[in-house]
Amino acid sequence: MSGHLSRRDGLRRLLCTACWSAAVLIEERGADVVWAPGWSEADGQVEGGLW
Repeated sequence: MSGHLSRRDGLRRLLCTACWSAAVLIEERGADVVWAPGWSEADGQVEGGLW
């Protein structure tokens, strides 16, 4: 797990290594990362979740 500070919204998110790498590469090429709701086995969709 790695902390990622978003250039777009300034929020810090805790991401797995693969997601952190993808987010960094997307932002480095000047695009915005699309953040979607997370998932919880107990609750289904989680509002405000991670990518």
